[in-house]
Amino acid sequence: MNKRNDIWGGNTENRFRIVNEIIRQARTRVGEYPILVKINAYEKSKDGINIEESVRISRCLEQAGCDDIEVSCGIVEEGFVTSRGDCPFDAISRNNFKMEKIPKFFHPLVGFMVKRTMASPEPHFLYNLPHAEEIKKHVSIPVIVVGGIRKLKDIKNIIEQERCDFVSMSRPFIIEPDLVKKFKEGRQNESKCINCNYCLIGAEKHPLKCYAEEYPEKMKKYLKKNI
Repeated sequence: MNKRNDIWGGNTENRFRIVNEIIRQARTRVGEYPILVKINAYEKSKDGINIEESVRISRCLEQAGCDDIEVSCGIVEEGFVTSRGDCPFDAISRNNFKMEKIPKFFHPLVGFMVKRTMASPEPHFLYNLPHAEEIKKHVSIPVIVVGGIRKLKDIKNIIEQERCDFVSMSRPFIIEPDLVKKFKEGRQNESKCINCNYCLIGAEKHPLKCYAEEYPEKMKKYLKKNI
């Protein structure tokens, strides 16, 4: 997206320059307080970032004084690449601001197109782990992996096998804010999140929360397929 041809654009180092300046100025204000940066390891778009450039950027981040790197993927324009799981067009139809401008009788056609263009690729779980592992090989600062982490056994494997230094979750905490406590107490071994993505769409108009219980048929379908 950066089309500049001056010192702030072009090659990786020039495009990283603004990030380097932000980190440098932030460090003068926060002192030793940790500065974490979340980056994409890859993007689906033709001119999007790839793992080779992500490695170069990660090295630049370490040199700039970043304390930790969290590895994610995708941008909004690429649909559900970044979150994986269902493309909940019924929720999009009701909650998306752009859909409000489209006449209702066009919604089925739009839904067909959206599901084709914004379909979530496989796998739906641990999808950033291979890229995070690759980045970890090239930096000495801690690397955090996020994306499709749902099971305690996967978390243990990632940490104990030193595949990454930390794991990060988002949607699981929307449905279960106390998930870590349940893991520690042995009451649960996996998140109840079904990757329906209704939380992402519902939050455009409503408070952020899990909407899965409002769609029992979707939950039954998921459980039948995955459990």
